[in-house]
Amino acid sequence: DLVIDNCILDNQIFEHYIYQKEQLLLAVPKNYSVNTRLQKYQIPIEEIRNGQFRSSHIPSVPLNKFENEPFIILRSDNDTGKRALTICQENHFSPSVVFRLDQQMTAYNIACLGMGITFIGDLLLSRVPTNSELVFYKLPGQSSKRTVFFYWKKGRYISRAMEEFLKLPFS
Repeated sequence: DLVIDNCILDNQIFEHYIYQKEQLLLAVPKNYSVNTRLQKYQIPIEEIRNGQFRSSHIPSVPLNKFENEPFIILRSDNDTGKRALTICQENHFSPSVVFRLDQQMTAYNIACLGMGITFIGDLLLSRVPTNSELVFYKLPGQSSKRTVFFYWKKGRYISRAMEEFLKLPFS
């Protein structure tokens, strides 16, 4: 009955409700040597979960410092994959892609194993168990920010349960 997505769906077919703003972050395996030079940019998971990392006082990492590292990128038909490539282009490099995947959660799990760097949404990070094998960085630019929506088909019956669900505070 409801779809949750970060893409803009055709508003002639679907009605929508804004769920939340989301920001992509860079998840880097802790054992990568590049992290030692970028400690001042690292964001503790607690600051991601409570939203403090969104403050303008928290600097974005110079992304080109990762240009020689292996990346796990979602496929180009996935919004996160498109944004990841755009963010890299805006920072004047093409990532060395070792895996092209379909889902953020899979990319996150492979990054946790130390097999590459990935782009991950703060919404997912706020709901997964803490993993001490990753270091997180704020990304530069507007391409790292997006809106997540609930969608339903226009003209469809909205049940009482759906109405109440949409009223829930999801933070």
